[in-house]
Amino acid sequence: MRSINTADSQAGAHPSQDEPAFARRIPEHRYQISGGLATRIAWRGLRNILRRRPVLLPFEVTRSCNCSCRHCQLGGTIPDEVQAGPERYRELVEAIQPAASQISGGEPLLRSDILDIVRAIKQSDGLPYLIFVSNAVLLTEDKYLDLKEAGVNQFSVSLDFPDDRHDAFRAYRGLFQHLSTLLPGLAKKYGFGDIVINTAIQRENLPHLMEMIDLARSWGICISFSAYTVLRTGEERLDIKAPKDLAQLRRTLGEIMAAKSRGAPVITPDPVLKRTCEYFERGSLPNCAAGRRSACVMPNGDLVPCAYFPTTAFDTQEEMLREFTSGNECGRCFVSVRAYTEQSVFDLLSGSLRTYLQRRRSRRAYSA
Repeated sequence: MRSINTADSQAGAHPSQDEPAFARRIPEHRYQISGGLATRIAWRGLRNILRRRPVLLPFEVTRSCNCSCRHCQLGGTIPDEVQAGPERYRELVEAIQPAASQISGGEPLLRSDILDIVRAIKQSDGLPYLIFVSNAVLLTEDKYLDLKEAGVNQFSVSLDFPDDRHDAFRAYRGLFQHLSTLLPGLAKKYGFGDIVINTAIQRENLPHLMEMIDLARSWGICISFSAYTVLRTGEERLDIKAPKDLAQLRRTLGEIMAAKSRGAPVITPDPVLKRTCEYFERGSLPNCAAGRRSACVMPNGDLVPCAYFPTTAFDTQEEMLREFTSGNECGRCFVSVRAYTEQSVFDLLSGSLRTYLQRRRSRRAYSA
């Protein structure tokens, strides 16, 4: 099992008390989601839905990873990986014009040119809304600020358990302690309200989801939930399909929605939580909109409809619609990319508004 370098993990995690809250200049539009930007995001999302163009365009910038998670097929480095440069990513953003994009992997912080990639994806009008998905092994205060300055709007940090079991699940010793120091420290010091922990719901962490919400609240950040899929590894033991597990899932998701109504920092919309339950109960969900509501860019710059079809590349999104989406019968996942983009127009827009307000509340809590 790998382990966190103590000196590296603490660099920037314990800022000097004499250091001003904004030790570095971050332009206001980089940390504050204004009403104008929120409106532009919503308008572009609506326009793309009407035009059958992706609302969300994820970039898997590498498939190398410094963790070896039980629920993921990736792990380890790929020394000969073919990687596109930032200009290829810029071309695709300009061609597709998504309302939102996410940068992920693998672990995106393994790319030495990651800041150039962020700058290439972010356009001058502040779009797309940019989500940076990371296990945070390599995340420090300096890297957080560099990414923020380059154009990241939201940091989505993976967390599977509310304690050291997270280390065992990801085969990285000391990772939970690193996160429990770094994330609340960043939230308290800067108050940007832009850190979200993401938990993939699976059988082993199902009994601990409410604890995850309490942990997020204590850290001063938000939490979102997604659904585990056996498509990644074929690991059936993590799937939720036994009657007693499904009953617990229904109870727990009901408790989460009730907690949300009382102000819990959960940004997952209720319709997504309900469909997550339906996905596990049925074992699949039909009518996947991959290629229409979302597409994906692989490390080599290929445009594919879904990360689970990494070799099914197309030159244009129009070609993808004709040759893949129109005949796609796969419904075997309900990962966050699919879950969020397949909402109804009303749910998508209202959910985005609630997330925007939740982030403003989170920011105020630490700027007061």
